[in-house]
Amino acid sequence: MRGPSSTGSHHPRPAKQRTYYAKTRRYLAPLAAVDPRLATLFADWERTYQHLDWDAAMPATDDA
Repeated sequence: MRGPSSTGSHHPRPAKQRTYYAKTRRYLAPLAAVDPRLATLFADWERTYQHLDWDAAMPATDDA
């Protein structure tokens, strides 16, 4: 996976970053089950970008 560009810029919208993260977790990360190399790759990727996990970042509420 590519890191930030040479200018140090990231996608400007955090919401879009979270969308990319969620789609990758949903559609690509399950492929890790077929190859141990992918499992390692996605585990590293998930640790690197876990700050984009909206569900984990949101505090639980007692609205129920």
